[in-house]
Amino acid sequence: MKELAALAYRDTTAENREFWKNEMGQALREIQQVYDDKMESMRAEMETFYNLKVIRLLVTSCETESSYFELYNNNNSNNNIIITVGRLWAP
Repeated sequence: MKELAALAYRDTTAENREFWKNEMGQALREIQQVYDDKMESMRAEMETFYNLKVIRLLVTSCETESSYFELYNNNNSNNNIIITVGRLWAP
């Protein structure tokens, strides 16, 4: 950029100044486009990563909840067995 600026200000003819002004403007637009493309790529990558994390969290949550209910049901079954055995052994 500094080289382009130095060339633009060194030449004093209006035509050359306009040429370099246009060249610098085009260079800036290209840089902005590359930057925008990279930012969009990074945004999409981060969004995908975030969505995968949310899905993993939901799956883990469902698995944990399922395990909890399985343990809860086993506990109730065991309690019922203990109560039944206790009644059988009661005098």
